[in-house]
Amino acid sequence: MTGLSHHPSLDGVRGIAVLNVVMAHAQALIFGRPIFGWFDFSGGFIGVDIFFVLSGFLITGLLLQEHQITGTISLKNFYIRRALRLLPALVFLLVAMVVFSRFALSAEIAGQTLKFAGVVILYITNWARAFEWIPGSDLLGHLWSLAVEEQFYLLWPPVLLILLRHRLPRRTLVILIACLIVIVIVRRVDLLIQGGISQGRTYLGSDTRADSLLVGCLVAMLHNWRMLPDGKVFRLLLRTSTVISIPVLFIYFVDAYRIRSLTYFTIGLTIVALAVGVVILQAMQNSPNPLHFVLENGFLVYIGKISYGLYLWHFFAIEITLGLRLGNVMKLVLSLLALFAITGASFYCLERPFLRLKSRFGSDTPTSSVAPKAIDSALVNVQAS
Repeated sequence: MTGLSHHPSLDGVRGIAVLNVVMAHAQALIFGRPIFGWFDFSGGFIGVDIFFVLSGFLITGLLLQEHQITGTISLKNFYIRRALRLLPALVFLLVAMVVFSRFALSAEIAGQTLKFAGVVILYITNWARAFEWIPGSDLLGHLWSLAVEEQFYLLWPPVLLILLRHRLPRRTLVILIACLIVIVIVRRVDLLIQGGISQGRTYLGSDTRADSLLVGCLVAMLHNWRMLPDGKVFRLLLRTSTVISIPVLFIYFVDAYRIRSLTYFTIGLTIVALAVGVVILQAMQNSPNPLHFVLENGFLVYIGKISYGLYLWHFFAIEITLGLRLGNVMKLVLSLLALFAITGASFYCLERPFLRLKSRFGSDTPTSSVAPKAIDSALVNVQAS
């Protein structure tokens, strides 16, 4: 098994993902049309798919590394580490949004925001939106993806532990591939029942979006269990697949609506996930390559490191500029400045102190004296989307 050390290129992938999401929402809310003419940010929602694949890859790699070092997986410590990573910034956001809506928005919107905050903290936002249990929130509705990931965090570690105890790596891979096929079929059936393309139940459901997470899990297992060949032929095949995957992702990004109407909600989600998985495998290669040069750019790496806060706060930063009597370009500039200011404060004053606590929660087994440091080096890469 190969370890999951810190790879700056994965920060770069995360940076691209969050920039996609932020610019897509900025375009929709501020401009209402493509910002740069032919270059349309409307496909920025694939940034969420990238986050899902990364989460599956990093979490699975982290758990496999812990199992290799300690012989088991401490579920208690895993959930403590996740809470320390995710909850402080999220609680800060929810409190700020409730206070802001109470004093700056109407009483009706303030009430909706308060109710929706309760849904968010329970990590069921995706189901609340899919089935319209309560009125949505313009400030918090984008947090549905955090709910999908948290539900994955809840279910996958114990399932993986069971699979590892049976020591059946190849059968595990077959099971994951079978699940991917089933999910594509289920999405197709859902759309047929609904009578057309929908962004509701099919797009928001944890079951119908699990393929992206499972692709990440699959890639992590192939990488960590060294089940991929290491010869020149495979490296050439991987480079060729990467060259194909990057344009595929770009096309989905800039021509989202046309492609979405044809394939996105059936096979398209899985195509995007597989393309991201290929890019991750190429990024994890030890030999320098052009992809490393792009992804390890200092700007992208930094954006990737603070991506959780950027994702949490970007809707708020955009919303507060909408009522200003300024041109759209100035609104965009001000919203980005506000976003980076708030995110920076959250990251350095709140998130980092809690991040340092995570190294205390390695394995509970007698060999844990070596586990926390090794595991924490991998945790540097793990961000929520």
